[in-house]
Amino acid sequence: MFSLGIDLGGTKIRAGLMQSDGSISNVSECKTLPHRGPDAVIDDMVKLMQQIMNGIDRRDIRGIGIGSPGPLNVSTGIVESPPNLPGFEKVQLRSRIESVMQFPTYLDNDASVAALAEYRYGCGHGSNSMLYMTISTGIGGGVIEHGEIIRGRRGMSAEFGHVSIDAKNGKLCTCGNHGCLEALASGPAIAETASRVFSRSMTTQEVGQLAFDGDPLAQRILDDAFDALGAGLVNLVHAFDPERIVLGGGVTQIGPVMLDRVSSYVVNHVMPPYRDVSFHFAHLRQDVGVIGAACLVP
Repeated sequence: MFSLGIDLGGTKIRAGLMQSDGSISNVSECKTLPHRGPDAVIDDMVKLMQQIMNGIDRRDIRGIGIGSPGPLNVSTGIVESPPNLPGFEKVQLRSRIESVMQFPTYLDNDASVAALAEYRYGCGHGSNSMLYMTISTGIGGGVIEHGEIIRGRRGMSAEFGHVSIDAKNGKLCTCGNHGCLEALASGPAIAETASRVFSRSMTTQEVGQLAFDGDPLAQRILDDAFDALGAGLVNLVHAFDPERIVLGGGVTQIGPVMLDRVSSYVVNHVMPPYRDVSFHFAHLRQDVGVIGAACLVP
């Protein structure tokens, strides 16, 4: 039996079939091109799913799981208004996919399903509670407690990127508040800071390489970003008391120095009973969204 997982992102759509042991097959992807509007994107999602189902008996597919950028409402299956999917205003994504594909369909936040995947099949496996944070174009996450996603009232919890650590003097965030983690430590935030400091266009990867080579300015930029993440995680550790913290997303490609700096900050700033929390980089990498989406299918 298979579960079909589809990871809807602002840049690409990725889908695959997952077996009960977490292994995936028939993985395929296409560009999202959200400027065309939700109808065209949903049509592409359907085509992608039909493509990966080619040659598979429909009776062997239990259902479809979708991971989508938030905010979204898990109970109604409505995607509200994600910044990465312009034009997706209150789109009935779950029911539209279900009506065309004729399979039970489940929808959740992309970061939450990534957390679920890491909990079941990645480095969160074996823990009772895990906090997952993805640091990439944006910052998001999820909290897993005894195998269940902590979703909140409408399924909109764990917007970690908009935890503010400097509401009075911090950089303005796209959400309208100041000092949010996303404004201070996301990939674009690091690149923007470096571009200003070095007076030329910079990428996060370039900053990481310069820091690795010993450039003191690049090292300071990363230290500030990692300390911001640490400060945010101190708040989250005190709020959720996780056993493990898992960091994923493109910024983690900077390497072990990031994990060392963030974990040291947290351990040095949380209250003593919380200091036994362990830190890990995500294990599942590019397939985490597909696996997590498929995990939504009971």
